[in-house]
Amino acid sequence: MTGLDFVVGYGVDDVGMRTSELAGQAGVNPETLRYYERRGLLGTPPRTAGGYRDYPDDAVRLLGFIKRAQQLGFTLDDVDELLHLDRGGPEGCDAARALAETRKADLEARIADLGRMRDSLADLIATCDLPRRDRNCALLAAIENQPPLPAEPMMIVNLEVLHVPDCPNLAAMLTRLRQLTDLPVATREITTETDASAAGMSGSPTLLINGHDPFRSPNQPDSAIACRIYRDEHGQPTPAPSTGQLRDAIAAGATVPTPGEMLSSCRTRTLPPDPTDRAVHQAVLRSFATTGHAPPAAELTILATGSGRTHTEILAALHHLDAIRLGTDGQVSVAYPFSARPTRHRVRINNQVDVHAMCAIDALGVAPMLERDTRIE
Repeated sequence: MTGLDFVVGYGVDDVGMRTSELAGQAGVNPETLRYYERRGLLGTPPRTAGGYRDYPDDAVRLLGFIKRAQQLGFTLDDVDELLHLDRGGPEGCDAARALAETRKADLEARIADLGRMRDSLADLIATCDLPRRDRNCALLAAIENQPPLPAEPMMIVNLEVLHVPDCPNLAAMLTRLRQLTDLPVATREITTETDASAAGMSGSPTLLINGHDPFRSPNQPDSAIACRIYRDEHGQPTPAPSTGQLRDAIAAGATVPTPGEMLSSCRTRTLPPDPTDRAVHQAVLRSFATTGHAPPAAELTILATGSGRTHTEILAALHHLDAIRLGTDGQVSVAYPFSARPTRHRVRINNQVDVHAMCAIDALGVAPMLERDTRIE
C-alpha cells in the first residue's frame, strides 16, 4: 500500500467533500473524524469560503485503511506507526529499518498464531460428527504454549523545553509532544543570553532530548532567547516541529539503558536535602503505593508543622527539584515513578492497588523501589 501521505497536506484547489459526506461514505461518526484529526491520523483539511471542512476524495481510502487495520486487531497507536512507515518512516535509514523490522516480526508472530488457531478449527470440523468428548479443538493450546513476542528494548528519553517568559510558541510545542507520548516534559524558563548558552538553547522554544537539540541548524537566530521558527516537512514556517518530525527526533534521540539504570531509574531522581521535604516526598510516594493517588492536604499539613512553611510551599520546592510535578491546580500530578492521571502503563501492586507509571521504565522501577510483587498491564 502506498500513497497515503495525502493526509498531511491537502490541496486547497482539490474538489473535496464535507464532514457529513465523508463520514457517510466511510461509515464512521463525524466525531470520529475530528478525533482522528486530533490524534494526527487524519490531516486537518482546508475550509470552504462558507467555513465547512473540505476533505479530499482520498480521505475515504485512508479511513477504510484505519477501519480495516482495527478489524485486524491493530490499535490506533499501531495504525499511526503503520501510516508513518507508509510515508517512508523516520528520516534516518537505520531508524526506519529497525521500526519496519519490529513491525514485520510482530505481523509474522500474529500470522503464526492465527495459523495455529485455523488448524485447531480445522481439526474440530474434521471431528464434529464424533461425540463431543471425542472432538478435537485445542484453541487455547494453539497459542498458550508459544514463546512470547520479542520485547522491544526499553528506552531512556528525557524531554525538556527551554523557553523565554510568555513565549507564544510554547503551547504548540507542548501540545504536539502530548499528542505523541505520555513521557513527562519538563519546562525551563530562560531569561538571559548567558543562561541560554549554558543550557543549549537556540531560540524559544527549544526542545532538548536527552540534553541534545535535534533541530539545531546553522540558520538559528543571532539571539539565543529570540523567537524560534521551525520548518515542517514541506519547508513551511511553523511555531513547533510537526508531530512526524518530533516522533523521528524522539526515536533517534532515545538511548537504551543498562539493566541497573532500568531497575533503579526511580531511585536516581533528585532526592530532597531538607528533612521535612524528604518526609513529605516519602508520604506522597507511600500514598501512591498504598492507595493509587496522592495523600490529602491534611496529612501533608501535619508533616509540615514546625518547619516554618506550608505544605504547598514544600510541594513547590519538590516541584522545583523535579522530585514531583504539580498541575496547574497546584495538585500533585506526578511523583516519579507514579502518575496521578491515567497513562498507558498501569501497574498492579501486590494484586491489590492499581497505579499508573509515567513510562515503561518507571513501571519497571516500581517493584525494586517498593520491594513488592507487581504486574505491568
